[in-house]
This record gives sequence, structure tokens and C-alpha cells, in this order.
Amino acid sequence: MEPAAPSPEAIRQQLARISASPEFKSTPRLREFLQFIGDEALAGRAGQIKEYSIGMSVYRKGTSYDPRLDSTVRVEAAKLRSRLDQYHERSGRHDPVRVSVPKGSYVPRFDVHPGDPEPLVVEDAASLPSIAVLPFQNLSSDAENEYFSDGLAEELTAALTRTNKMRVAPRTAAFRFKTMNANLRDLGRTLNVDRVLEGSVSKDGNRLRITVQLVDVAGSRQLWSQTYDRSLRDIFAIQEDIAREVVSLVCGSESSVLAVRRYTANAQAFEFYLRGQHLVDRWDLKAEQEALGLFEQAIAADPDYPLPYVGVAAALVCLTTMGFAAPVDLLPKANGALDRAIQLDPGSAEAHVTRATLIARHEWDWAAAEREYRLAIQLAPGLARAHHEYATELLAPNGRFEQAHAEVRRARELDPFSPAVAYGYPWILIYQRRFWESEQEFRRLLASAAVYEGERVGLALALLGQGKCRESLDEYTKVVDTDPSPAHECIHAWILALAGETGEARRRLADLEAESESRYVPPSHLASVHFALGDTDRGFEFMGRALAQKEHPLRSLKEGFDWDPIRPDPRFQALLRKLWPQM
Repeated sequence: MEPAAPSPEAIRQQLARISASPEFKSTPRLREFLQFIGDEALAGRAGQIKEYSIGMSVYRKGTSYDPRLDSTVRVEAAKLRSRLDQYHERSGRHDPVRVSVPKGSYVPRFDVHPGDPEPLVVEDAASLPSIAVLPFQNLSSDAENEYFSDGLAEELTAALTRTNKMRVAPRTAAFRFKTMNANLRDLGRTLNVDRVLEGSVSKDGNRLRITVQLVDVAGSRQLWSQTYDRSLRDIFAIQEDIAREVVSLVCGSESSVLAVRRYTANAQAFEFYLRGQHLVDRWDLKAEQEALGLFEQAIAADPDYPLPYVGVAAALVCLTTMGFAAPVDLLPKANGALDRAIQLDPGSAEAHVTRATLIARHEWDWAAAEREYRLAIQLAPGLARAHHEYATELLAPNGRFEQAHAEVRRARELDPFSPAVAYGYPWILIYQRRFWESEQEFRRLLASAAVYEGERVGLALALLGQGKCRESLDEYTKVVDTDPSPAHECIHAWILALAGETGEARRRLADLEAESESRYVPPSHLASVHFALGDTDRGFEFMGRALAQKEHPLRSLKEGFDWDPIRPDPRFQALLRKLWPQM
């Protein structure tokens, strides 16, 4: 009698457990090998799992690859079988699903474990004790040391989040109160937490004075406080002490486990990393370039510190997305940084989601991107960014709208105050051509919080989809006034052309094309202006350049409304098949 077959979801969870295990921690290629054959089998393509497909997809073999002459896949498959045996004998001995790759085949086998699995305890998050880490006050004489006080609070938030015995308010939610003078009861009600951790930091050179207190919200009662007068090199011990005390007091002494993961012992590397993190999310050319330099300094100080490698990749992806650099020039460096980050920390959900987004935006290998998103979510189910980008970068551009909305809802539940997460829902509505609904949602977001550039851009496109060209132009003019990047200037010219101001659109287009001789101007955006002006041949010439440059706007070719006027053209259909070969 054949063993019972586990469900697809049980198989996906098992593959994630194996990938994050000690047996597979230092073998990124074997993890990718396993994930590839697992995903192919789950997708119903077991018959296509051959030595050649593995060599091309996992080991990046070139067109001259001949499995008869190159034994790489056969050797690696033997290693994979051995590692799986080790895993199931050690870390996975109680797992509910057993994974194997029978000799003579590359198709994985999934069986329900015949033994007694370890009991799985799933706790209701609503019943857990809860806490928010508020932004620490910067009491240093130098205001620029704010990066350190903010970074310390963020690091503690991340550390406490790894403890599954408490619910931790997202960083974006807690940091909303940075400039507010709210009383603790209102703060606790808004964040839906029982306790808050607050503090202050004074930094003078290498000397630190850190004061923290844990407060019960309902009774405004101090539960614990401590002052640390130490040197910068003691920062990791301070973080560990704070996290240990908080976990002990909130969850009980028996839960007092070490929550801080020490990625580096080099205080200088840590400081460079914090300074880079303080800048990387600003979506500003100067800030991104400065952040990139700081992350590189952190790596130089400690080459085995994984977090700055993720920062390098994130900064490079930001630069390409903003249109300041050709993606094809920066992708090798970004991929190399992520390879190193994952080699050092295979369980880094941030590294995997960054890689997934890079693949979806610039490489268009949808199956590989989906594997990375799923792995990131399995490693860190509470990471809102993973759910959000899975929805907006992969599911929606591929027309999988029901799944996209489910992921966006989950992201908003996890991080309800993040503007970057909030705008995902109306962006998906634009893909669905539900323009009026999208307009209303973007207007609500713009009225309810500090203006986020993505929301203004989204509103302009939602208006444009309804034929409200003049209103769209007014909104996008505000975007360009704030951020006159080449990409925004191109989109502005595109909307001018659609609004009937063809003379002004042509003048700006000529300026942008002249500018492209000395700096990068995204060809895909130049193509859009040409299409709007009726210069179809010239537009497709620039689309060819955009494809060669691996530009991120091309990921919207399948579902984006802005491509509808040229959709019937055979040249457009040929472009589609480049990104979606199965079409």
C-alpha cells in the first residue's frame, strides 16, 4: 500500500523547514535545487524535471551545456540525497512530511511521515501579551545621531519579533508617535498593545548612555527601568540585556530566551549599517547613494556581516526603480550581494524577498520569483513587506487578482500604518481597470496621512484611466515639482501628450532625449511618450532598448492599461512572449 500523499501546502511548509535547517544552511545551491524540483512537481510539471532543465535553471549553464559531458547535476543530486537523509535523521526526524529524491530520477517524492510528529502548537496572536517599542529619544548634542537612536529601537523591535511568545507592534506603527505627545492610554489603544518600551540615547563619540523603561499602558505603571553607561563596543550586550529583561517580564521568566541575534561583533560595522538603514528607504538619489556607501563600509569592516549585503541590494534596486541607473549595469552587483547575504544567513526573509522583487522587476522569471516570495513568507509570516510585494510585483502583473488582494489584505493587517503597504490595494485596482475605486482609495490615503509619493502617482494614473487627463496632469505636476527625476519627467510628458498638449510634450521629449546622451533616462518611459504622440515605430525602438536594459516597467506589459493602445501590434505581442514565453 502506497503511503498517504501530503497536501501541497504541507509540502511547501516542509520545503521551507528544510531550507532553513542547519543541514542546508551553508548550501545555497542545494536549497535552490530542492526548491526548484519541489515547485516543478507541485505545478504538475514533474515530467519536465530533467538533468538539462536543472542545469539551466539552477546552475545557470550556458547554451552550450551538454549533460552528457557535464556531470554537475548528477554530482549535486547525490549531495542533495545525502543532505536530505542527514536532515531527516537529525533536525527533521519529527517532521510530518518526508522528502526524498529516488536514485535514477530527479523527481522528488513526498510522503507523510509514518512516525509520531512533534505536536504543533499554534497560538492565537490576539491572546498573546503585546508590546510596542517606541522611537528612542536622541539626547546627543549632535542631531545627526538620530540614526543611532532610531536604529536601536528598530533592532529591538526585530529582536522581540523573533520571540513567538508575544505580539510586537510593527515599526511603522510605533514610529508614528515619534513627533506626537500622546498619552500612554491613547497610544496603547491605537497600537492595540498592553505595554510599551521607551527610552533615550545619548552618544558622544564611542560613549553611550542608554535609558530604557517598560511601562504597563493601562495603569501607566513602570514595570522595569535601567540605565546603561557603556562604550559603543558594548551595544550588542546592551541589546541582549534589554531584550532578555523584556521577554522575561512580558512572557514570564521561563520564556526568557536570548532574542537578539548577534550578526556581528564589530561595533563600527554595526554603526555603518544603522546609518545606511536610516537613509535607504527615503527614495532619494543622494540618500540612496550615501546609504550604498555606508553599507559598503560596513562590509569592509566585517565581511561576514549579512545585513549590509541586503542593504546594498536594496539600495541598488531603489536606484534602478527610480530610473537613475540602467538595471543591467547594477543587477550583477545586487545579485552578488544577495548571494553572499543568503550564504551567511539562509534564513533571512529580507534577503529572500529582496531577491524575489529583483527577479520580478528585472528578470521576469516568474516561477523563480514566486519561489523566493513563498520562502520569505514561510520564513517570516509576519513580514508585511513580503506579502505586499508578492501581491504588487508578481500576482497583480500576472493577472492573479484574487490572490493579490488576499496578500495585500494580510500585509495591511500586519502593518496597518505603513503608507508603502497601504497603497498596494489601489494599485491592484488600477491593474484591474477599476479606476474610480482606485481614485477614491488614493484620495482617502492622501487625506489621512503624510503624503507618500507613490499615492500621488497612483492617483494621477487612476484619473488618467478614467480619461480625466487634465486632473491627472495637475496631480503629476505636484509629483514632478517634488521629485524632478528623469523617470517622472518622462511620465509627465506622456500625460501632457494624452491631455492634448502635444507641442509641450514634444519639446520635453526632445530635452529628455538630449539629456539621455549624458545620463540615464529610462527608455521604457521615453517609449510611452512616443506612443502617446503617435510615433509608434520610434516607440518600439525604445522598447527594444528597455528590454535590453531589463527595465522594471516592462513587468506591467501583460495587465497594464497604459499599454492598451499598442496591444494589438504584433511587435507588442512579440515583446509579451519575451517575458511570458508560454503565451
